Amino acid sequence: MADAGHVVSIFIAVSGDEPQEYFVGKGIRVVAVPVRDIDGLSECNIFRGERLPVKTLSAKIRRYPANRLYRRRYIEESVRALIREDVEAVHCHDFHTLEIGVRAVSSRKAVLVYDSHEIFTETMAFIGLQGLLKKAFYIRQERRLIRHADRVITVGDGCGHFLAKRYQIPMPVIVENVSEFTPEDGRPREKIRAALEVNPQQKLLMYQGLLAPGRGVETVMEAVPLLPAEYVLAIVGFGPSEEVLRQLAGRLGIESRVRFVGRVPRESLLSYTRSADAGVMAIQKRCLNYYYALPNKIFECIAAGVPFAASDFPDMRRLALNEGMGVVFNPEEPESIAAAIKLLFSNPEDYRQKQAAIGSAATNRYNWHVVKQKLLDIYEQAGMNGRAC
Repeated sequence: MADAGHVVSIFIAVSGDEPQEYFVGKGIRVVAVPVRDIDGLSECNIFRGERLPVKTLSAKIRRYPANRLYRRRYIEESVRALIREDVEAVHCHDFHTLEIGVRAVSSRKAVLVYDSHEIFTETMAFIGLQGLLKKAFYIRQERRLIRHADRVITVGDGCGHFLAKRYQIPMPVIVENVSEFTPEDGRPREKIRAALEVNPQQKLLMYQGLLAPGRGVETVMEAVPLLPAEYVLAIVGFGPSEEVLRQLAGRLGIESRVRFVGRVPRESLLSYTRSADAGVMAIQKRCLNYYYALPNKIFECIAAGVPFAASDFPDMRRLALNEGMGVVFNPEEPESIAAAIKLLFSNPEDYRQKQAAIGSAATNRYNWHVVKQKLLDIYEQAGMNGRAC
């Protein structure tokens, strides 16, 4: 937006008493909206950079209603701050900012865009009895608020069709979370593979992302013993499941075939992806949001020119099979994962065709320089030519 000549203000929430402003680039201003402590509940302020430990039973009991109070204060303070701005558009990033945007534009002529990066009411937060009760409340909220949006954006066809059907709205604009092309960070493919102790004759499979339940990393590891000995799995990322995964590698007897890389700098991520022979994404259907997911890591594989094996879910299947970039499997079955990976490498000519399809897609379709135009078109069609929040 800034590159296109707009003045952009990014509103964030922080604990404190006074607003702060600073610039993070040409035409990009950050406004830190203060969310003040509530008397007697300062330890529960969810907007603290480092929250105070909640030690007493009474404090733990107060935490849930306190969270509600702080979220309400965050909304009220943000609405007041936005109303003071001279803006032509408000871009609401995910559900928790939608009420703020609706209220801020109600008193002025401004474009309201709802950017839904997931199906909020179908996430893991709404599993179980308590989750179902919260879910019903938030569905009503989203149904009421989404109708005020001039445009709705989401990240994939599955999410778009779901939102359109549930709320009876026009099909959202699809703006995928694609990656920008980045140069090598000084460590070419061979150097990274050598650091991982992977020789040219071995096949390097790579999982990258959060190590947490539902991501299918355990099932991918269980598939490794079913693959020939030359297959090696690199796990790039961090999360609460890391120690469990390390223990699983020991139980499966595959310590020598698994590399735990840990967290890598963002600017180095695509260099690691380029070092792999295939990406593996085994996200499981723990919720509908996972089922309709189109993970960033797929687009990282596309940007890196690496074919992939992914869960047989709608959007991932479309990229893998319909667009010829990879293979799919049942993410609940190690045997299915192993069979798909073997199929990916079974025909060298077919593998090269997948690489070529990825190269063409990365150049002509799935790169940020192409996709960002959809975002700019929304604002240009609305006649906006100045300030956005």
